[in-house]
Amino acid sequence: MTKPALIPSKSKAEPMTIKRFLSRLRSDASGNVLIIFGFAVVPMTFATAMGVDYAHAARLQTKMNSLADAAALSAVTQTMMDEDDATATTTARNMFNTQVALLDGVTYNPANLTITITHPNGTGSRTAVVSYNALSLNSFSGVLGSPTIAIGGSSTANNMVAPDIDFYMVLDNSPSMAIAATQSGIDLMVSKTSAQGGCAFGCHHVSTSSTSGDAKGNPKDPSTGKTMDNFALARSLGVTLRSDLVVEAAADLTDTATQTAASNGANYRMSVATFDAAYQQLQSMTPDLAKVKQVASAITIPPMWANSYALASDGKSGVYNNDTSTSFTAMTNGVTSNASTPGGGTRVNGDKPQGVVFIVTDGVRDEAVGGNVNNRWIGQLERPSSKFPYSRSPYTLDPQVCENIKNNLKLRIAILYTSYLPLPTNSFYNSNVKPFQSEIGDNLSACASPGLYTEVKTDGDISGALAKLFQAAVATARLTK
Repeated sequence: MTKPALIPSKSKAEPMTIKRFLSRLRSDASGNVLIIFGFAVVPMTFATAMGVDYAHAARLQTKMNSLADAAALSAVTQTMMDEDDATATTTARNMFNTQVALLDGVTYNPANLTITITHPNGTGSRTAVVSYNALSLNSFSGVLGSPTIAIGGSSTANNMVAPDIDFYMVLDNSPSMAIAATQSGIDLMVSKTSAQGGCAFGCHHVSTSSTSGDAKGNPKDPSTGKTMDNFALARSLGVTLRSDLVVEAAADLTDTATQTAASNGANYRMSVATFDAAYQQLQSMTPDLAKVKQVASAITIPPMWANSYALASDGKSGVYNNDTSTSFTAMTNGVTSNASTPGGGTRVNGDKPQGVVFIVTDGVRDEAVGGNVNNRWIGQLERPSSKFPYSRSPYTLDPQVCENIKNNLKLRIAILYTSYLPLPTNSFYNSNVKPFQSEIGDNLSACASPGLYTEVKTDGDISGALAKLFQAAVATARLTK
């Protein structure tokens, strides 16, 4: 029986440990490997130590940069924008210092923190710059030969606060604003008043007759048996008057203001006034925009006694006024008397709201000079003095009046021009308005502050135009200081 051949077993290789590796280096006869390793171990150790400490410094700088970001932002929050610069600086400084104190491995001197506040776009803006310097403590200071690594950084944050604004709404409520609002409405009114020669206006007269005057040929009101005036006729025909749209636009504007304030954090107040032969302050300045809306919604064309006669205080008779029912002098005097001294709208250190006057008008005046109804001014709100010297234009308002409101009262003027329509069949228009019809818009624009003028023609969206004018006033408010 043959015995199996013996196969020598392979011995297990011992694992290469650091100890065994160093032992082999020592036992190496040539010594080359040990020499090479000796040269390599120093830079390897230095590189390792440097990598550890620089990684720590980088992480620390990232954390402190984040703290600088938070500190800069704390100086320009919506709430902090209502505070002065000193408060904003203190808030940012305290936030940064408090958070840095919680960090390990850093040497920080609060004296090396710099906070700079500027206002690049006026008092309603603020830019905060937070800059710091610190030292990251090294774990291998003995290897690197330095106990620390210098770190630093800066962060910039800015904000623009929407200024508080007081809006003075002044609505032209004179008889000419009672024209039909659309071309189809104008055509319908003209066709239904052929006995009067065709009238597109919804004239509101208490004393009426179906055989004479401005209500000539009109039907009787079934409920009263009285001849309808053109105002009642327009209502019976379902014709919307321009004055109706102005009232609707004024009411809608309060909603626009409320929504805008909710979005940008500003505080808006409003007042409401109308003017015809006189200036009527219907609502004083108030932050209660719901109340302003209620007051504005109730505005209507005031009744006259008859053509050329205002309604007497007893409501039962007329007072001759020669149709002088649109006094721009009364309007501008009313604005001047009721306006408060505005401010920058920043709410800082007792600052007051800015002020903007909103005038909605067809741009044509008809007023008694010095109370003398037989001396009428029929013309425009303003004509540039360079083109029409005031001394030679007795039917216009002195252009300096608008400038006085803007420069002396520090109020901006926004104007919505509801185009005075050509009415070739109307004798008053042909005699008094047609000669300067093409200039009305330009002259109203000259009265308005830059960027705060717009025009709405027949069939136009008065409410939308007034809302856009409001947004323009809010946007340009940031550039006034």
